[in-house]
Amino acid sequence: MGAGKEGGFIRYSKYMFPFVDCVIRLYSELGKPVPISDVEDCMRDIHALRSTGGQYEGRDAALDNGFVIGVPVGRRTRYVPTMEGVVSTGLYFGLLNVTNDIPVGNIPCLLKLLRINLGLNRLWFAFTMLWLKNQAAQAPSNTDNLAKEMERLHIYFMNFVTAKALLGIEIRDLNPMYYKLVMDTIKGGIVSLFKAPLPSGGKIPIDLNFYLKLITKACGTIRW
Repeated sequence: MGAGKEGGFIRYSKYMFPFVDCVIRLYSELGKPVPISDVEDCMRDIHALRSTGGQYEGRDAALDNGFVIGVPVGRRTRYVPTMEGVVSTGLYFGLLNVTNDIPVGNIPCLLKLLRINLGLNRLWFAFTMLWLKNQAAQAPSNTDNLAKEMERLHIYFMNFVTAKALLGIEIRDLNPMYYKLVMDTIKGGIVSLFKAPLPSGGKIPIDLNFYLKLITKACGTIRW
């Protein structure tokens, strides 16, 4: 995550995460650097943002925080997401799926806390999937088992790659098509963190909003 003073963003704009989200979507779809005109269309269609100049404000904040990079293509600059941008954007929109009450000043801290939590969660899940893979390898081979094995391998791969991204481990030569899948895995992981049942099958003992208030208060006092 881009770090500014005391671990905050170097620059923040309400257009930043929508901009990065659109770069990720389009980069995964096109497989090549994305022109800003396409990002503008996406921000309008996906995020209902029609502000003139908003795409440039979002771009500048995303560049300053290292969430995207500019790539010269001919005489113009196009944009590619970084894995930091994928992680931070997935965490941000995952959190928005849970609550829309996020104090702007606490966003960097909240994302860091969630990143640590979810990174360990996904790593454990990936190892669990590996164990299941080894168990399945001992079963008799048939068409149904092969189909299930391919599905398990995909889930294992996505969770392992996502865990590496969350824990800040370098990922080399990842196909562009997986960038959005990593972001979506992170978004879904945030929702599951808050909504997963307890091991006993009981309900979460505290109200979600109360929990969010607690970590928000902690973020208001923590200095990174």
